[in-house]
Parts: sequence; C-alpha cells; structure tokens
Amino acid sequence: MITALIAIIILLHTFSTIMLAQDLRAHYPSFLKEPGRLLFQAPASFILNFLSGFGISDFALSTALYLKVGWAEPRKLPGTLTTQNALPVMIFSIAYISGIKVDLGTLIPVLAAHMLGAFLSPKIVMSLPLRRIRQLLACGLLFAGFTICASKLGFLHLGGQALSLQGYKLAAAIICYFLIGALKAMGVPGYPLSMSATFFLGLHPLVSYPLMMGGGALSAPLVLIRYIKLDGYMRKLTLLGSTAGVLGGCLAVFIVKSLDISFLQWLVVAVVFYAAIDILLNLRRETQSDLRKSIII
Repeated sequence: MITALIAIIILLHTFSTIMLAQDLRAHYPSFLKEPGRLLFQAPASFILNFLSGFGISDFALSTALYLKVGWAEPRKLPGTLTTQNALPVMIFSIAYISGIKVDLGTLIPVLAAHMLGAFLSPKIVMSLPLRRIRQLLACGLLFAGFTICASKLGFLHLGGQALSLQGYKLAAAIICYFLIGALKAMGVPGYPLSMSATFFLGLHPLVSYPLMMGGGALSAPLVLIRYIKLDGYMRKLTLLGSTAGVLGGCLAVFIVKSLDISFLQWLVVAVVFYAAIDILLNLRRETQSDLRKSIII
C-alpha cells in the first residue's frame, strides 16, 4: 500500500510538472518581468526548502522574505507559497512515509481529507479581498509562532505515543486535516497546525511528518494546477522552488535525524512574529491613511 501511495504521488507530480513547464513557456515574457534577481532568489529557495525538511515553517519564512523585498504580489503570495513547494514536498513525503511507521487506516483517510481541503480552497483565495488575505496570513503566522513557543517551552504536553486513531478521534483528525489542507493552500503555515493536531489527538509527534508531508505531496500538484488556471502564483519563485528548492530538500532529508535544530526553531519564532507584526502594522497604517483620505474628501 505504501508503494502504491508513493507511485500515486510521483504520477501526480509528473503531470503537474508538465503543466507547469507548459505554463512557464507560454508566459515567458511576463516571467522575465517578475521582480527579483535569480542570483539572490535561488539561494533563498535552497535555504527555505532545506529548513522545511526539518518541519521549520518555510511558509512563514517565505512570507516574511517575499513581502519585505517585494518578490511576490500579496494576492499571489498564497498560491506561490504552495506551488513553489510542490516538488520539494514530494521528496519529503517519500522519505517520511517510507521511513516513519504510521497505521494505514489513519494515514489514508487523513491524507485524502488534506488533499480535498487543499483542492477546494484556491478559488476562494483568489476571490477574497487583498486585505482579507493579508489578515489571514498574519493570523496564521501568529498561531504558528505561539504554537512553536508553547512546544519549546513545554506547555504542550498533550502528545502521546499512538500510531493509529479510531472512532471519534479519527473523525476529528479527518476534519482537522481537511482544514489544514485548506489553510495551507491559502498560505497559512501547515506544519505547526499539523504538529498541534497530532499532540491534541494523542499521536506520536513524529507521525506529524508523514501526515503533513504526505498530505502536502498529494494536494500540491492539484493546487498547482488550480493556481496555474487562475494565474494566481509567481512563476519565477515557483520555478526556483522546483529546482534549487529540491536540492535543499534533498540535503535536509539526509541529515534531518542528526542535526540539533533548537536554535533554528527559536530563530523561526522570531521571524514568524516579525512577519506577522509587520503585516499587521502595514494594515494599520493603510487603515489610518484611508481614514485620513475619507476625512479630507
């Protein structure tokens, strides 16, 4: 069954990669005009996906970086965060699904729920007001920061050693991962949500890796195709994530079990909170500016 699941993941990514290549070719002139220089963006993609291999939220780091330096349009940021990770997540999922034991009766329905949630959300994202998208991103970043802090400080002690779920807990997991898939496709960091869900459901913390990466690997190709059709992603960043990012992901998979990442996790907490506060302050400044303009008018 694991072999069949991995084969499905590879087939989905092969199909979506072909569609991505066709879209990049069709939009080559606009691709060249997108902001940013490859000299800086390629190493950034490598580092972001390297950190992602350890469960460090590349969504949070990418949000902070891309908005600060202007590499991504805010409206296309949620799509970019998902599409740039498609191939790296495939590498992670194959490594973690085959290397970490989890009951198939739990894994399969949870992955299906994650995939369905991710597939349904892109059209909603592209129809939301720009301000609402940024508010969702800020809320997701704050939640990610507080979750990581709570884990690092020892406040989250709800985890267990279970490798499978039954009954109401399995139903709760299906609902949770449907929502995680939907939120992740909107650009909200998925790993802290997944880790929190496994803690609350009494699963072994390592189980969050195959659940999160497997769900991402199954849903990312579908989401990529949806964002291609909606023109809802930055092509340059997605291409770099699919090349330099894959190299970073492969390196992470080989050393994930031996590297002490405590310092990096605290660094991510700082970046996450900085990104969230920066977005909220910008929203506040824009609101105050709009109020002043309305008074003048």
